[in-house]
Formats: sequence, structure tokens, C-alpha cells
Amino acid sequence: MDLPKHIILLGLRPFKVTLFVSAGLWQRAAAEVALDFTAKENELFSKLRVAPLPEGENPLDSTTYEVFLASEPLLFRENLPMIFAVNAFKTLIGLKAILGSKVYNWMAASTSSTFVWYAEDYVSRANELSARTGIPFDVAAHQLLMKPTGRVLYSPCLPPMYDHELRPQALPTPPEFCGRILIHGPSVVRDTDGIITFDAAHYFPEATAAMRAWLATTFRKIVYAGLRVRLNDGQDLGDETISGIMRLCLEPFKPINCPTWDHDTEARRIQPCVCVWLTAAEGYPSASCAFVPSDLLPPLTTRPRLPAGVSLTRGTTPCSSASSHTFPSDQSANAIHITQPCETVAVVCQEFYAVIRGVFGPEGEEKRAWLDGLSETLASAWREDSVAQTEVETFLDAFAE
Repeated sequence: MDLPKHIILLGLRPFKVTLFVSAGLWQRAAAEVALDFTAKENELFSKLRVAPLPEGENPLDSTTYEVFLASEPLLFRENLPMIFAVNAFKTLIGLKAILGSKVYNWMAASTSSTFVWYAEDYVSRANELSARTGIPFDVAAHQLLMKPTGRVLYSPCLPPMYDHELRPQALPTPPEFCGRILIHGPSVVRDTDGIITFDAAHYFPEATAAMRAWLATTFRKIVYAGLRVRLNDGQDLGDETISGIMRLCLEPFKPINCPTWDHDTEARRIQPCVCVWLTAAEGYPSASCAFVPSDLLPPLTTRPRLPAGVSLTRGTTPCSSASSHTFPSDQSANAIHITQPCETVAVVCQEFYAVIRGVFGPEGEEKRAWLDGLSETLASAWREDSVAQTEVETFLDAFAE
């Protein structure tokens, strides 16, 4: 069976699924999930609901979320100001004993980083630091999570590294975000009945073994459900722009820019155009899902050396288009950091030009050959009687009992 890539369990067991999505992303999320289903899969599609959740003025504005939660019975609350995701989780944990339900943590990340971020109780350390120094809890959380101190980190899933190496391209993260959200990650992992991850068991076997052993100490399991992605193979989606991006994804390499570009200054606003133009000027196909200001496009897209095959989309690209590419947000983070000292387009040009020349040279060929082998390994995860399919089906059978 060609299972939907987003809602795997719909095709495996007769469950009904409700996805809660922030209201601002709801229409796009619902449309993308719908792409996974063919006309013959209407019965499967009828089991799925995508429900919008109200959202505040910014990611740290929890007022709207709290009003939403207040209309439902809450059996577990703390006086700590936390946004919806954490409060909702604590509510579910409070209902576990009464309803006899289980709560699982969906980990949308490579498990190789789990021990560094989630194995330690940072809340206790932040409380101690706050009490000892008199600084607010959020500031203490920010210092513990985001401020490099030069210490060496040891993890069963990673080689020894300095703490500044863990997040070499870290974007500015406000203390409020650290204190209200990030620092509570370990408690979420600790209090759930298990973990489901879209990571693949064969992606990093050492990390897989370490994660299984760690959770086994508390009689829990981790289910490796990845890697399961159904590509659309360039099919016509009724949208010229999106279909163009689909076609580009059949090329050997596609720089895809993430819509996290910083538009505070003119130099930074032009970064997406610079990267797209440089790539195209070298004769390589490229796609951008950045929010590119329309007034910047004409002078860059009408250059004589600019070949056909450059696609610019409205600001979002289906996950199935980007899934066969390297992690996209690295490129925008690179550009932001590159321009931090002098804020010049010239610096972006120089750095990005060196990158794309290396990518399409011998080094790039060697890396692509290695990735082809890894892709084949990951693609086998959902073949007949494979690791991911067996683990997910076993989990669902136990969950349904």
C-alpha cells in the first residue's frame, strides 16, 4: 500500500485522527495533507480532521491559548506562565490517571541530539541559578541553554564537542522563549509513556541503540517511524509555480531557501535574490521558497546570464518537494550570520559563490554518492516487514488494546 506520508496510521489501522494546527498555518497544512490522498482514498481521508487552533500576536503571546484552554476542564495547572503547547501537555498528563489514557511524545528531530537537550533536568538548575544570583527564571534558562561556556559535552550519540559546536548557526533566542518552552523539553520526554520519532532507525544506529537502552530503564519504548515520505514525482498539481518546483526537484541538486530571511535591512532583504541569481548564473537549477520582495525581482531575474529553470514561489513549498534536499534553513542562517558584521551583499555573493562551486565540484560529487547510499538505506525503512513498518504496527496494535 502506498501510504500517506503525513498520516501513516490511517492506512494501517481503522483509527480516526485529529491534527491541531495553528490557525495561521491551518489552510496550508490541510491543503498539503490532502495532496497525500488520491481519489480512491476518500475513505481514508474521511478519517482525518485538521482543526485550527487560535493563536496570539506572536509565538510568546499565550493569552489566546489560555482563553482557549479555559473553556475546557483543566485538571493540572501551575502558576508558571507557559504557552499553549506546554500547558496542553500538562493537561493531558493530568488526565492520564483519570481516563486511563497514554500520552506519547512525537519527536520531530534526529535522536542523536536527544541526550544533549533532554536527558538533563534544566528546570532545577535554572531555579537554583535564579535563587543564587537573583536573575529572573527566564534569564537563567537562557544562560543554561544558549550561552556557550567552553565546556565539553559528552553524549552516547555524538562525539565529544564543545558546547558552542552544538549550535554553530544559532539564531537569536529570547529568554522568554527559553524559560517558557525550551527548558520544559526534558519534562515532556520524561513524563510521556514513550516516544515516536520520524527519525530512521538505520540513520544513526549508535543513537538508536542508546535511545532504546535509555528508555528501557523506565520500561518505555521509542518507535522509529521514519523515514516515510511519498514524493509527488513532478506530477501536475494545477499550479504552474509549484509544478515548476516539483520538476526542479528531479534535478541532482536544488538550493532551496527557507522563509526565515531577515528583512530588517535592504542588504538582508536582497539576500534571497542574490543567492538565487548566483546559482542560476552558474547554470545550476534552483528554487526559492523565501518571501522575496517583488520590487527586487525584475533587475535580478532579467540579467543576460540568467538561464531558464529558476522558480520563485509565493512563500511556501510542499514538504514533498523539499524532502529530498538537505535541511533548508541552514542557508538562510548562513546568510544572516555572514552579513552580521558588515551587512553587505558583496559578502553574501563571495561566500555563496564559493559554496556552490564546491557543491558542484569533486567534493560535491563525493558527498552526493555517499548520500545516495544513505538514501537507499533510509528508503528501505518502509518496505515489506521493515523496521519502521514493524515498529509502527506493533505500537498501534498495543495502543488499540
